[in-house]
Amino acid sequence: MGDARYARGPMFGNRSVTSGRIRLGEDGNAYLMRRTSPATVHVISSSGDLVRTLMIDPAETGQMPIDMQVAADRIAMEFSVSCSGDRCEGHNFTIADRTTGHKISDYADEKVHGVFFCYGAKPEHFNFLTVSEDNELKLIEAVAK
Repeated sequence: MGDARYARGPMFGNRSVTSGRIRLGEDGNAYLMRRTSPATVHVISSSGDLVRTLMIDPAETGQMPIDMQVAADRIAMEFSVSCSGDRCEGHNFTIADRTTGHKISDYADEKVHGVFFCYGAKPEHFNFLTVSEDNELKLIEAVAK
């Protein structure tokens, strides 16, 4: 059944696994995020070996990661502010060093809504996909202040 903090029951499995994400880094490693707080990221080499495990703290204790992007030497981790059942609201973003997991900065998403699909480290920006009121796909780029 797994850790009771993340397992919802026999039919739903362990949320830290089923709600995880995986991204490929420019270094050739795979970054496997587990939905835990702090976020656990396993760095896996192209040969399948575990290179290291990172722990990335959210902006506020207890926030759960829902997505991440890897760019250059950084990881952008998206944390939900609050969750009830399968619905999460509000978002914070934590930028961490991809080799150490040490936090570089935190950002709050107050105005941008949509699916977080890309992060650029230099210059720092976040990209989101959303649907406009006319049901058209819309790209939003948010720049860090």
